[in-house]
Amino acid sequence: MKLKYFIFSLVIPFFPTAFAFAWSATGHGIVGDIAYKHLSPLAQSRVAYYLKGRSVHLACTWMDSVKSIRAYSYLTQRHYLNLDKGVTYDTTSTNDVVFELKRVIEQLSNRGNLSDSLITQYVLEVFHLVGDIHQPLHCGYGSDNGGNSVNLTFLGQSTELHAVWDNSIIQSAKVSVASVIAAYPYTPEEIQQIQQINVLEWMNESVQLVDTCYYPEKKNVLDSDYVKTRLPVVQQRLYQAGLRLAAVLEMLFGDSSTLPVNLLSFDVQSSNQTNTLFWETSNSNMVVRFIVEASKDGINFNTAGTVESNGLKEANSYHFEDAQTNSNVYYRLKMELNDGSTQYSSVVKASWGSAEKFVINISPNPAKSFLNVQFDERISNTVTIKLLGLDGKVFRVQQYPLTTGNVTVNFDLTGLAKGVYILYVEGLGMKKVVVE
Repeated sequence: MKLKYFIFSLVIPFFPTAFAFAWSATGHGIVGDIAYKHLSPLAQSRVAYYLKGRSVHLACTWMDSVKSIRAYSYLTQRHYLNLDKGVTYDTTSTNDVVFELKRVIEQLSNRGNLSDSLITQYVLEVFHLVGDIHQPLHCGYGSDNGGNSVNLTFLGQSTELHAVWDNSIIQSAKVSVASVIAAYPYTPEEIQQIQQINVLEWMNESVQLVDTCYYPEKKNVLDSDYVKTRLPVVQQRLYQAGLRLAAVLEMLFGDSSTLPVNLLSFDVQSSNQTNTLFWETSNSNMVVRFIVEASKDGINFNTAGTVESNGLKEANSYHFEDAQTNSNVYYRLKMELNDGSTQYSSVVKASWGSAEKFVINISPNPAKSFLNVQFDERISNTVTIKLLGLDGKVFRVQQYPLTTGNVTVNFDLTGLAKGVYILYVEGLGMKKVVVE
C-alpha cells in the first residue's frame, strides 16, 4: 500500500511506503465519538486517565500521527492486511492489523505489570485499529495494494480507490455521528449482538465487502450513484466500529474488567493521617490474599500490607488501614490467586480531608418486584445501580438523578429469577439482596 496525506478534501501526491490510512480523521473521530456514547461513566473515567489529556479524536488518530517516528516503525504494516481473492487468512501472521489488535487487547487484559505509558500506547492503538479493521480496503487485495493502485475519478476529481473509502465518500456525503446513527436505528438487542468481541470476524466482514468497493459498471468513473449505493456500507462500518470499540474499552476498563476475581469496588477514605481502603468482591474463593500496594507517584509501588482472603463463594467486604504522613498516596490491590497467577485492581488516590464513607440502605429484603434504595442525604448527583449475580454477571443497570430531599429510588426487580443477588452502586458500595 502507499501512504497518502489529505488536506480537507484534496488529495496530494503520496509518498512511497507500505501502508495507507484507514478512514480520514473525520471517520476515525466518528468511531471514537460513537464509542464514548456507549461507555459507562466508570470506563470513561478510566480511559480518560490513560489518554493523558488527549481528546477522543486525537486518540483515534495517534497511530497515524506517529507514522514517521522511527520508534514506531514496527507498527507500519499493522494498520492493515492484504488478502487476495480466494486466499485464506493466515492466523499465524505476526505483522498485520488482526495480530496487533488481538495482541494489545490481550496485553491490556493483563495489564497489572505494564507501565502507565505502555498502557496508554496500547489504548491509543485500540482506538485506531478497531476503526482500521472495519474499513473494507484495509482488508483488501494485495494485487492492487488495497485499492491504492486503482486510479480513477471521483465526482470529477482524480484520486484512487483507497482514498475514496478513507475520506471522499465521508466528506462528499457529510457523514456525521448523527447521520450514521439515523441510518441504522439498531435495537438494544442488535447492539448487544454487534458488540460481540471477535477480531477475526470483524476482519472477515471487511473481506466480504471488498468487492463492494469496486464499480465495474463504469470502471474508473465514480459518480453520485456510486456515493448513493456505497454510503450505507460506509455508515454501517463506522457504526459497527464505534460500538465494538466501546465493547472493547468497556471490557477492559468498565466494572466487569476484573472478572477473574469479580472485584466490585475499590476505594479509599482518609482522615487523621490514616487512609482506609475498602473493597468488595462478589466472591473470594479464587483469591489466596490481597496485597495492598502504595505509591507516592502512581507508578512505583511498594507493599503496604496484606489481607488474607476468606475464600468464600459469596459477596465479601474487606478493609485495610494505612497510617501515612503523606497527604497524597496512590493505592492498588495485588490479588494472589490460587492457581499461582496474580491480578491487579485499578489505581485509586487518597487525599486527606475526603469525606467519610456514604451510607446505603435497602428495603424490603427479601424483595419481590421492587427494592427501595435509600442514600445518604449528602449525595446529590446521578448514581448508577447494577444488579449482579454472585458470579459477577450483570442482570440489570439503572441510573437515577438524586437531588436534595429526594434520596430514595425504586429499583425494578420484575422478571428476575428467585435467588441471591448483589446490588452494586458504582463508587459507593454494595448490598446483598434476596429476591423471592
